[in-house]
Formats: sequence, C-alpha cells, structure tokens
Amino acid sequence: MGAPFIDSRTHNPLPGLLRSMAEVRPPGRRILGRHRSLLRDPRVRAWWRERSLRSRLSADTYLRHIGLFCERLRLRPRGLVELARSRPELLRRRLVEFARSQQQRGRLDSYIAKSFEGLRSFLRHQQVPFTGIPVLTPIRGASLARERVPTPEELDRVLAQLSRRGRVIGLFLSDTGLRPGVLGSYGGEDGLTLADLPELTGAPATVTIPTVPFLIRVPARLSKTRREYLTFGTERLARALEEYLAERIRRGEPLGPQSPVIAPGTLRGCAARSRQTAAFGRGFLTTKAVTREIHQGLAMVCPEGVTWRPYVLRAYCSTRLLLAEGRGLISRDLREAILGHSGGVAARYHVGKRWGPELVEEARRQYRSAAYLLEPGGPGASAAPRRTGEREGPASVPAVRPFRLREAEQRLAEGWRYIGPFGSSRVLLAPPESSHIHRSPRRVPEAGFRPGSLEPDERDSGACPSTCHSDEPIRSGRERRGPSTRSSPKSGPRAESSRPERDTEGTEGKPGPH
Repeated sequence: MGAPFIDSRTHNPLPGLLRSMAEVRPPGRRILGRHRSLLRDPRVRAWWRERSLRSRLSADTYLRHIGLFCERLRLRPRGLVELARSRPELLRRRLVEFARSQQQRGRLDSYIAKSFEGLRSFLRHQQVPFTGIPVLTPIRGASLARERVPTPEELDRVLAQLSRRGRVIGLFLSDTGLRPGVLGSYGGEDGLTLADLPELTGAPATVTIPTVPFLIRVPARLSKTRREYLTFGTERLARALEEYLAERIRRGEPLGPQSPVIAPGTLRGCAARSRQTAAFGRGFLTTKAVTREIHQGLAMVCPEGVTWRPYVLRAYCSTRLLLAEGRGLISRDLREAILGHSGGVAARYHVGKRWGPELVEEARRQYRSAAYLLEPGGPGASAAPRRTGEREGPASVPAVRPFRLREAEQRLAEGWRYIGPFGSSRVLLAPPESSHIHRSPRRVPEAGFRPGSLEPDERDSGACPSTCHSDEPIRSGRERRGPSTRSSPKSGPRAESSRPERDTEGTEGKPGPH
C-alpha cells in the first residue's frame, strides 16, 4: 500500500505521505467543542495526527486533556512544553495542586490518573523527558461498585421500553456479546453490515434468517483485539432483526450487502445534505448514538441503588454463558471466542484459527444448548436442553460435576469422561452413559452422608452407606491400626453376617464384649 505515497519524479515517499496526512481532517465542533482551536498550533496538530493513525477516539480524548490543563494552568500548549523543559519542578507542583483540587471535588483517582495520560503523550511526542506527573493509587472498578448484571426478567422489561431499532441493538449486545463499537464506530464511518450476516437471505421485498442460531462475522477492523471472530444470534434476535429490516424496506431504503445492520434515522432538508457531504461519517450510527439508544430504557428499569451502563448488556451475555459453562452446555474456549476475547496461547491452535464447517456446527450446537439461559421465556426455553443420557425429573443425578485433580484421576479410571477445566484447580467430569439414573425423591440421606460419596450405580441400590465405597477410608484406617485385640463370643460365618445389621442400626464403633 506504500506505492501511492511515492513521488514518481523523485522516488521520495515523504511528499506523498505528507499529502495523505493532510487529508486527515479533524472532527467538527460538536465532538471537540472549544478544544478544537488547539489544532491551530502546528505541534498539537502533528501530535494529534500521529495519535489518529492508531485511534481517533484516543486522539480526541487526549486533545481534550491538553485543553483542560491549558485552561487550568493558564498556558498555551507551547508554554506548557517550555515549562516542562525549563522548570519541571514548578510544573510538578502545579500538577499536584490540580490533582488535589480534583480529589476535593469528589473525583476518583482513576479519573484523575486518566486525565494525565494526554499530557504524558503530548510531552513524549515533543521529546521532553518529564517525570513529574503525580503518582496516584486508583482503585480498580471503584466507579462500577454499584453495577450488577440484570436478571432475565429485568432485561425483558428494558427491551420493552425500547423502540424497534433500540430492541435490535439491545439484543445484539445481550445475546451475542457484541461491543457497541461493532455496530457503529466512534465517528460513524464504519460498522457491522448485512454482508457480515452470511446466513441472511431474502428477496428485495423481504429478508429472512432461516437458520437459528444464525452466524455473525465480526471483521478484524471492528474487533477490539483486531482479529476476526464469529458469534451467533438467538431466535428472538433473528425475529426482531427481520421486523426491523422489513420496516426499512417499507420506507424505501434499498438494502444491499454493504448496508449497515443498524442505520441512522431518516433525515430531511439541510440535515440530509449535511450527512451526504460529511467527512466524518459514512451512513452508520456513531458509538455514542448506539449507546444512547438503550440508555433511556436502562434508566427507566434500573432498581434503586444500582447503576447500569449500556455495556452491562454485554456483561449479561458473558454471565449467562458462564452459567451455561458451569452446567456443561458450552466449553470455556468457545465461550471466550464468542465474546471476542483473545483466549490466550492455547486458542491460537483451535478457535483462534479460521473456523471450518465442523467447528462452526459444533459451536452452533453448544450455543443453541446455552441459548435458553440467554432468552428465558423464549421459544427454546420451555424445554431446557438435556445432556446425553440425562433423564427428566427434578431428582435426576447431575450429569456433569466438578472434581479436584486428585479425585478426578480416580474418576477417570472408573470410566468418567473429561469435559473441560473448571477454575484453576478443578475439572468437569461426566459419568459413564449407563450411570445417569433417577434418585428417589423420598430418599433422605443419613446423618453425615455426603451426596456424591457413592458411585452413581450404587445410589439407588438400597445398600447402606457403611457397605459402600464411601467406607474405604474407614477400612484403610483399621488396616493401619492393625488387627483388633478385642474378643467376641461370636465367630464363624454367623458373626460375619451380623456386622451389617449392627452398622445399619448405628452401633458401629461400639466396644464389643470382652
């Protein structure tokens, strides 16, 4: 891509590169506000362009930080650089006073520390070795202390308060785990398109999604990790999206592969002409507009004493999939991949690669099994999916259970199947297929009985706990103590057959006759 930047006459790439940089236009006054005038300074403008090469959002945020410090310290950007170079101690004291005044106003240390990032970046670009930025002790998550994940019932009430477009946005966040920036970028110049829904079909008059869960491809340019990944949509999202696209078709909007999944509203007059000639926006919603669409619905349903951001809907998806993982419905690696996480080194060898048809269908199957936790009350919620071999009934033995590593070795030797990791020190195991049986609901365990201490094929055999495998530690303890020295008048086979009767009556451990 470097060829268009090379001057054909001198073979010097610098003039072409400078011309391409000149095309980077700053956003309008609505985005930067009063700080847009700082870009008149050549130093500030060069720094802002360099930051924009990586992220326009961070470039604009850092520019506002510089404007804030210039206002508080009553300096221009040039004077700020000269003060840091010639009198660093004075600048350090003034920054300490600024941080103290912000703390007195109730600002969190994390907020104050972030405001110093723009100043640090600007001085580094000017090659000023300034090390006098105050060191704070921010508490991670302090601003989110009152935030919790909504319940499925609360989410349904939030979705009921939204418009048709807002409901589609909310379901994309809560059911697929997409970040708001995937639906619409910071400046509205990019976003998810209909081409990223490969299983969407239909004629010009109708659009349908025949396969559920349906596939969603997130391009690398919209991914936070800068890697393309796949996720899935639920039944209720498919129906809501079909209704929303049908409404856009009725309004006369021509839909094509490059049409945005979430489109701005219809504008008229000068507003429509302004959108057509805008340099910062290409027909998509901005990230701010995406979050604003659902913010009002969250505020109307949010309980007292709880705070909800639009990003909490993505946390809802992550939490519900975590519950599905604990029930053995979806593996951890697939859950991380669906949420767009990097997955670590191990993921590079399976879910981190391009998915083949077999892996896509396996991921779809696991997501379908976990979907009833994402959309309780939906079409697939009436009959919760059961694992292979598990019978119906409230008293059925759980098919998948966590075990510690030492106990897992013994279970694997007995025929249990490995499912996946569970935390840092346990693993999930499934019993043999023949051991999924009913436990009688009227059965009451005796005192000291631990569920799971019996083997699955002996839980309903009617044997007492003292004669089952859970008694192995007791027998091994007797072996360490050696043979018993007490004498008993009973001997022979009759005495052997009477022991289980005494154990059943609770007389085990009582001293025998001497």
